Amino acid sequence: SCVNAHAALRTRVTVDGAFEKLAPLEPSALPLRRCTGFDEADRAEAEMHRLLHLGSDQLLGAVVVTSPEPRLRLVANHMAVDAISWTHIVAQLERALHANAPPLRRRTVSAAHWGHALAAHANRPELQGELSFWREVMQHPAPSVPKRGASTVGAHQSLATRLDREASRQLAEAIPKSRVTIDELLVSALAQTLAEWRNGPSRFFIERHGREPIEGLPDVSQAVGWFTSLAPFAVEPAGTQAQLLRDRLRDMPSRGIGYGLLRFLHDDVTVRNSLRASHGNEIVLNFLGRQHPVAGNDFETTRPLRLHRSDSLMGFASLEITASLSDTLDLAWEYAPSHFEAAEIESFSEAMLGKIREGIAYWLGEGGKQVTTTDFPLANLSSDQLANLASLLDPGSKERGPQ
Repeated sequence: SCVNAHAALRTRVTVDGAFEKLAPLEPSALPLRRCTGFDEADRAEAEMHRLLHLGSDQLLGAVVVTSPEPRLRLVANHMAVDAISWTHIVAQLERALHANAPPLRRRTVSAAHWGHALAAHANRPELQGELSFWREVMQHPAPSVPKRGASTVGAHQSLATRLDREASRQLAEAIPKSRVTIDELLVSALAQTLAEWRNGPSRFFIERHGREPIEGLPDVSQAVGWFTSLAPFAVEPAGTQAQLLRDRLRDMPSRGIGYGLLRFLHDDVTVRNSLRASHGNEIVLNFLGRQHPVAGNDFETTRPLRLHRSDSLMGFASLEITASLSDTLDLAWEYAPSHFEAAEIESFSEAMLGKIREGIAYWLGEGGKQVTTTDFPLANLSSDQLANLASLLDPGSKERGPQ
């Protein structure tokens, strides 16, 4: 079954002293509620959200609605399931409905196996070469400080903004064919906005899905679980040209996964502490990618995925920006009122939308005609070699630098 194939769906969290450990759970113990009517199902789902916390015995539950229309509602703690995981879960539920379907693939990598592999990788000599890079980034100050007290997640405020449909269409259809990716454009837009707002050096964190392929580590591309990564990105007021920001992001080692390994899993406490963030004062950008309905022949999502968090949690970030792209680019802003006034966030969000529009215009125009060495990652060319190659192919041409 789907639950048997993924260890994350058969997991409980136990506390051993100051440590939390993952322990296996029998599939039969997973909570299941059968309901008639959507009102009853809503109440059952709300109860599931209260029960599936890290101190409980389960991280996954199901609500089956038998009438007026059959529905299956799955509720999971984020520790066990991330956004990408739902695609795998739906695909395997499809298989389970059909007797003649090919058997499920062997069990995927467990969180415990993945965690042990990451811990070993964090202490390998090749990863130590990244340490100076991350230390230099973390020398840039956190972008915000509390103006009054501290805010728990329950006190955070939110704002929703949206890019217009035409710009969103260009972002979805034309930008992927240009010399920049959507996430590179969004990171650049935030860096440019933050540089103008702070008028000095600062940093923000980029959250990614954490399933980056790393040589020598297990493949988790098809696994269910929470495989997130978080990496800092430095902002310099004098270095906000679009092409320069794109190239700096591409130069980030291993797409940033090394930062978390060194920060949390390195054996040397001095290494871990040297990369410590300013908890509660950081800004985080998370681009969820293109949002297509999670669907198959028999299943489809009937409403967006929703994330619920404990109100008493002390957040890592004072501002979290979550971007998703469907018919429009939607930006969800969650901020701590201890750090920001509502008017500040409204102004900041409008400024970032403006930078996104400028980025689209640049990469579909002038930026799309220029190349740097990062456009040819497999060639391992220096800037001089690229310029010489361009002159050989077209004697009247020359490489133009970042604009």
